[in-house]
Amino acid sequence: MKIVGLALVRNEEGKLPHFLRALSRVTDAICVLDDASEDRSREIVASLVDECRIERVIHQPLWDNYAERRNRQALLEAGRAVGGTHFVILDADEVFTADLIRGDYLRRQVERLKPGQTLSLRWLNLWRSMKAYRVDGTKWGNVKKRFIFADDGACSYSGPRFHIDRCPTNLGGEQLAVRDGSGVLHYQFADWHSAWVKQAWYRCLERIAYPEKSPLEINLNYGESVSETGLRLRPVHQAWTATYPAINGDTYFGTGAERLATEVRSWFATYGVERFADLDIWDLDWGVEPPARIPRRGDPLRLLTDFAALLRTTRIRGMTADARESLRDLHTEIAGIAEAVPAAVYAAYIKPRFQALEDEFRELVPERAKAASGSKSSAGPRFRSRISVLCPTRGRPDMAVRMCESIISTAADADRVEVLLYVDEDDPALDQYLEQFRYREGREFVRSCVLANGEPIGIARAWNHLARMAQGDVLIMGGDDQTYDDAGWDSRLDEEVAKYPDQIYCMWFNDGHWKDKLCTFPIVSRKWVDTLGYFVPPFFERIYLDTWLMDLAQRVGRLHYVPDVLTEHHHVSYGKGIYDSTYAEQLGPDGSLKPAVRRDMDLFASTVAYRETDARRLAAVMNGAVVLREGLPVNGRSSLA
Repeated sequence: MKIVGLALVRNEEGKLPHFLRALSRVTDAICVLDDASEDRSREIVASLVDECRIERVIHQPLWDNYAERRNRQALLEAGRAVGGTHFVILDADEVFTADLIRGDYLRRQVERLKPGQTLSLRWLNLWRSMKAYRVDGTKWGNVKKRFIFADDGACSYSGPRFHIDRCPTNLGGEQLAVRDGSGVLHYQFADWHSAWVKQAWYRCLERIAYPEKSPLEINLNYGESVSETGLRLRPVHQAWTATYPAINGDTYFGTGAERLATEVRSWFATYGVERFADLDIWDLDWGVEPPARIPRRGDPLRLLTDFAALLRTTRIRGMTADARESLRDLHTEIAGIAEAVPAAVYAAYIKPRFQALEDEFRELVPERAKAASGSKSSAGPRFRSRISVLCPTRGRPDMAVRMCESIISTAADADRVEVLLYVDEDDPALDQYLEQFRYREGREFVRSCVLANGEPIGIARAWNHLARMAQGDVLIMGGDDQTYDDAGWDSRLDEEVAKYPDQIYCMWFNDGHWKDKLCTFPIVSRKWVDTLGYFVPPFFERIYLDTWLMDLAQRVGRLHYVPDVLTEHHHVSYGKGIYDSTYAEQLGPDGSLKPAVRRDMDLFASTVAYRETDARRLAAVMNGAVVLREGLPVNGRSSLA
């Protein structure tokens, strides 16, 4: 077996040293195709041949706008020629997160691939800086891409003239994934000006390559690339860059932007400015007089963007008369676009986005739904949250499946629910987890599950790791010995969450045992987590994580029990489970407490001052004046996982 990196390069002198050195930490060899670079890219590649094990370099003397498919195939053939069996394809503005490389973790995942199989990783798009990445539900915020494959000897590249898939599309094996919050750092959007120039360059290139394509279709396609509707960022984790040399703006900022801009100006001279008049590129200064744009009815992308943003704002802040009127006007205008654009464009680009917003609009403006249906509607505004259930699990793949199936099958709207699980990489049952959570026909619930596996970090740090990965507005502590038993639990949760406009609360469902006496499996908001900086306190070994959150909510007056939703806790101490190795870390066979549990009990008693401080932090972001209350007794009971 030989792992070979395939690198397609054009005018990347600033990025190449960091990129090639990082890629070489995963590969046995690298093949580079330099696509007629006009900077020092060739010299830099030559200087790193020995250090990075670059075994084949292909030089293209002339650049061809539409040769990406041919170049990808040439690189694949070069990789085969040097004995490659497994291939890694990254662009020069991408690197694997450093934690994936540590201890050869990623390499072991690659080595497991059988011929024809591919491996996907999270595509982490840095946004407007080197310090934050995008995490919302857009094409740049929650994406997995195939970067690695095992050669089957027959695959080849096909497809359009550019934007070719990294892996050949005719591979016949399974599509596997590294189910972890780590992945591939993508620096394109870190330099915001260069990102805009590149997207404008692509728009112009499409206008030349496909003259029959509507400019509106091109704008809608590329407009998403720089849209910030629903933008949500998180800080880049230190572990992702910890073992790399320092990266600064000189490495990735400004590289190539002026060359792309020069090329766009040359196209203006060749084809005439009027050919590009209806493209959304004229916010940039090209040094030419902007053409008079053809008037058209509304800008569909702008209207859809405004509509989505107003829906989100209204959902969070509440309905006002102005918001209701604005939503009605935008809805009417977007509905009329169908009459003003080609039918194929409407069907492909506008209708799917519009329909995705319709249900939320009808809930927020129910009288419009009533008028449309001709029937009386009693529905009022509701808060529809994205929901993440977080669950560290070990040695219990079958129980984890039972939990996930129950969560997804009983949700009224399963599409907005995700379940994230953390499994230690030394778990003897890891392969069983990977097999159980691989998508197969008839196991639809797996599509809503993310299986992260990494070094053993303890239950508290695992919960915090999953919270950082999660996409939800509401975060729920989950247990693999738990089941969700009541249909529509997510809709009930919407009703309860809507009672707290400032989004500070700690809720829990009926666990079938402690009920209202203990906040088993707490439910908190993203705002709660962001305010405290953690989902659970990281210093407990086994228990008192739920009790800590309950104590904070008690102090700020935001404890909220939901009795009519059963999420049963099948714990061995309740006579509902079987004593296993996980329970054995906390309880002896006779029910006696293990030392780690006693240490947690003592720690809870000695950290009252910390809870008082964190309660004040929550109170500071709550609506109105808050009078802090007494917390729980220091010997308060905690559930066992």
